[in-house]
Amino acid sequence: MELHHTNIRQGGNVKIFAGDLKGLSDALGEIVKTIPLELDAAHKLILIADKAVRGFQVFEGQRIPLLNKYCKKDKDGKTVTTNGEPDGPADFEEGDEAKFSKKYAELASKEIEFDFEPISFDLLKLRADGDPYLDDDGKPIRILPQLLGGLLPIIKTTSGDG
Repeated sequence: MELHHTNIRQGGNVKIFAGDLKGLSDALGEIVKTIPLELDAAHKLILIADKAVRGFQVFEGQRIPLLNKYCKKDKDGKTVTTNGEPDGPADFEEGDEAKFSKKYAELASKEIEFDFEPISFDLLKLRADGDPYLDDDGKPIRILPQLLGGLLPIIKTTSGDG
């Protein structure tokens, strides 16, 4: 899988910006871990999550070399962070942060086309029989807006949504 700009194709393919893959992967991971869904819904989300994770790995495989190219290095050639932590914010020489930001924006704006149908919002809120998913208290399940935001690239929108 390569990150590139794609043409709009007919059919059920979903196009996602590379920069949205982490949020999508994180949201799908959290949902499949915490919300007990019916088999069909869980299966569909797991298949999508697998594709999203693989896409994110490709994205990271291109982001990390960019970071290594523009980030400050210590005497051992390791990247330097502003807080000294291994996974902390990258530190840059004068002018290199702007160069990195430009290249990163180009990478993050590339679209990846996935071969699955967008999911219906109802898949997440309604059981196959049309009854809502309920929590242990008998109330409709709740989801953090941040998680829902991560799913937006794969949710089918209709004129009645929103």
